Amino acid sequence: ISFGATSEAWNNQSVFDEDSPRGAIFAFWDDLNPENEESNSGQGQIKYHSNNNRTVIWYDNVIHWTGDDRVFDFQVVLYPSGKIKVNYRQMTGNTGSATIGIMDLDGDFGLESTYNSDDFMENNMSVLFDVAPSWLNINSNSIGQVPFNQTITISLELDSEDLVNDTYNSFLVLESSSLDQNMVIPIELLVSDNGMMLGDINQDGGVDVVDIVRLINIVLGQPASDLEIYLSDLNGDTILNIQDIVLLVNQILSN
Repeated sequence: ISFGATSEAWNNQSVFDEDSPRGAIFAFWDDLNPENEESNSGQGQIKYHSNNNRTVIWYDNVIHWTGDDRVFDFQVVLYPSGKIKVNYRQMTGNTGSATIGIMDLDGDFGLESTYNSDDFMENNMSVLFDVAPSWLNINSNSIGQVPFNQTITISLELDSEDLVNDTYNSFLVLESSSLDQNMVIPIELLVSDNGMMLGDINQDGGVDVVDIVRLINIVLGQPASDLEIYLSDLNGDTILNIQDIVLLVNQILSN
């Protein structure tokens, strides 16, 4: 899908190749062959629908030029915020000869999810390209050097102003010459009118025996969400144990 740039290249390349189109969304850049006036061998249609909330461009069972043994059913969803979501419903046949990514009009900024990879695509999967969240900022040490055997602190600011009640997800990517691959740290922000109270593990607005039972189960090894772990750590030592259980019991008795 192009925004201003034109290209008739049929052979896909990396998003960052000098000859790749600019100002484009590569939802599944391969030599696709939908129904068209120039050839009677094409199969599948490209449809679209648009309203104030989103625009959907649907590649409805479009075949590859090599034949109908490769049939691709996917859609691109464009949102006013700039978010781009590509939903792959059923991708039949070889999918290892395509490029998925985006590139801006000047060729300065781009993202590439895959390029000619045999193990990337799955049915019923989605790829999301999104702008940086407005509620998350790096306040310090977004770039720098860490001397051997030393540490630095990265300060993050999370701002829930003007956000509706919901759970917001993002991630912090750490790139380093000492890592074989980038380190990705997930970040989750829960916005709720109820606020958060240490010990209120089930987030029902109060602390009671139900929270004690849940805390005991977590201490014994039952899986827990990041939010539950945070609300369970009453003494703030990042370790969940009997001390947190005692503090929670005392908190309930004192009320």
